[in-house]
Amino acid sequence: LNFDGNKFNSPQEAFNHAFNYGYLKGNNTNFDCEKVAEDVLKEVMKGCWIYDVIGKYSGVIETRSTDEFGDEVINNGTNYAKRRDNVSDNGEGVYPGWGWTWPVNRHVLYYVHTEKGKHLEIQYKFKDDTYRPNKKGSYFIPNDGFLTKEGVAALGALTSPLKDGFLPKHMEPIESPYPDISKKYPPYVKFDADPKKNTSNVGELEIGDVKDFPYVLTTFRLLEHMLAGQTTRNIPYLVELEPEPFCEINEKLANEKGINNGDYVKISTKRGSIRVRARVNGRVNEKTIAVTWHWGFKGLSTGDSANYLIIDALDPNANIPEYKVALCNIEKA
Repeated sequence: LNFDGNKFNSPQEAFNHAFNYGYLKGNNTNFDCEKVAEDVLKEVMKGCWIYDVIGKYSGVIETRSTDEFGDEVINNGTNYAKRRDNVSDNGEGVYPGWGWTWPVNRHVLYYVHTEKGKHLEIQYKFKDDTYRPNKKGSYFIPNDGFLTKEGVAALGALTSPLKDGFLPKHMEPIESPYPDISKKYPPYVKFDADPKKNTSNVGELEIGDVKDFPYVLTTFRLLEHMLAGQTTRNIPYLVELEPEPFCEINEKLANEKGINNGDYVKISTKRGSIRVRARVNGRVNEKTIAVTWHWGFKGLSTGDSANYLIIDALDPNANIPEYKVALCNIEKA
């Protein structure tokens, strides 16, 4: 076997020669799989148009571009998407050196704080470090595709002003193991069937306390089912693959509660409770309980719905309920 001007006895020898990253026969301890994968990507994508796009985005090939101030930047093959600098530049949980936020590594968009009755003003940062409301500067990537014909930015198709707060700065769930953080970054809107009655009066919500509900509940989807399962729970072979709702819990928590794999458990929140089987594994944190999303009272497969557990709190702008997080407790049923 001839490759790269050398003769080899097998394809494996040729591979080890082409991608020589400290691999020793019979010893994989020095094998840098990430570096190999990155170079394999470069090799197989040579001449492919999509690699030109992906490579420029992730920084694995040399490109010339402009930064957020319009200055030219030459990227000499640095893979910015792989950066892992965990230092926050402002102490507010923003890590500009961690990965790359396309297109110009802007991690926080704007502080959406306006006086009562006034609409959101988009501010652009200029090279002299000044901010000018609703004026076209170089804060955005220099591309008119990001601007409206009026020359100012538009976030989606907004029909009303955004609520005060950071966008998209962290918002802590109402039911949090850390209530002080929840008060500091609250996503508070109370749901009502009549949108005109929606309010930010969190006092009317049934909010659980971490003393009574010491674990974090989250919900997740399965490959075999879709949404609430109206369709997929009526397809026999999908029901055969995933026949009933379940929760996943950590082995340590299961041992503390005397729960074995396959046991029925009762999961309760301030709103209600459900009965599902437990799958004991190491996929979730010891303080987290993950519940499947897709069940209800009709179909070939029926079971308790996770909707009984979650809180009807909405985020202040998109009005999306907190389907993914709540405080809960668990016990063997």
